[in-house]
Amino acid sequence: QYDLGDMFGSGPIMVLGGAEYFEMSYQNKYDAQSEGGYVGGTAGNSAAGDRDATAIFAEAIIPVFDDMEFNLAVRYDDYSDFGSETSPSISWTWGALDTVSLRARWGQGFRAPGLDQLYGATSFSASDATDYFSCQQQGTSNADCPETQYDTYFSANDSLDAETSESFSAGVNWQFFDSWAVDLGYWDVEVDDTIRQESTQSIMYSEAAGIVTDPNSGTYVDRTSGRPVVYSTYTNAGSLKVNGLDLQINGVVETGFGMFDLSALWSHQLEYNETAYFNGPEQDIAGFNLVPEDRAQAMMIWTLGNHQIDLIWNYIGEHSEGDT
Repeated sequence: QYDLGDMFGSGPIMVLGGAEYFEMSYQNKYDAQSEGGYVGGTAGNSAAGDRDATAIFAEAIIPVFDDMEFNLAVRYDDYSDFGSETSPSISWTWGALDTVSLRARWGQGFRAPGLDQLYGATSFSASDATDYFSCQQQGTSNADCPETQYDTYFSANDSLDAETSESFSAGVNWQFFDSWAVDLGYWDVEVDDTIRQESTQSIMYSEAAGIVTDPNSGTYVDRTSGRPVVYSTYTNAGSLKVNGLDLQINGVVETGFGMFDLSALWSHQLEYNETAYFNGPEQDIAGFNLVPEDRAQAMMIWTLGNHQIDLIWNYIGEHSEGDT
């Protein structure tokens, strides 16, 4: 850590730097009988691998006015098994009024592929799916196309790259009353090259949509032996774009029979766009299964002397039972 001095008359500029190094040895031993195919109705695999990573990073805290500050940061990571990534970020805060503050942040990031995704053994599964491609060839309508099980082989991919992301957030905080404040925030995250291992149905959707599935890619449907056999490997073939709003209010009420610490949070998903199926278009799935548009939480903490009671209420908004 180093003090660069007070360049703007608002306090010292602080610069911090550092480095990191780690080694990882990973091994997951799956049940040998199941992995060998001797136990019916099971699927899974073993995985093992090693990696080491080196990182250097720096950060600067720059007060430009008494009530305004910038924070600049950058980190460089070098992994032995897939490559390197640089992640910068910049944030800004401004106390616009005694009771109102504004903030914003932009940054880039990455997520390294897991060792099981890189080095895991191939596993087998008999997966339920609907073969719309075959039905199209036979003149059967999508509504009458039956669902059945198809042999599917899931494999790792030692050529995976990292997922990369870009994020932005902004917000305002208003202390509208003594010990009471309300905060409104907006956030937006985009992730490219998302690591996906496609389901049997996702690959068949892709084939029915006319998207060519190359056997060399490791994700395709093999129809050479009559009945389809599906192969799915981890790929950097997806995208994810999400944004939303958060509204929070909190405060304290002191009474003759104890103190009440109150807070409430509401989070609304504006968009949740992800790749609909293998190499397919993006689709907004906000409100789909397990992706509710709204979540909320309310909390009350009551204290009196050595006594305390916490009450927490959680709400998860409506979402469909199955994907549309």
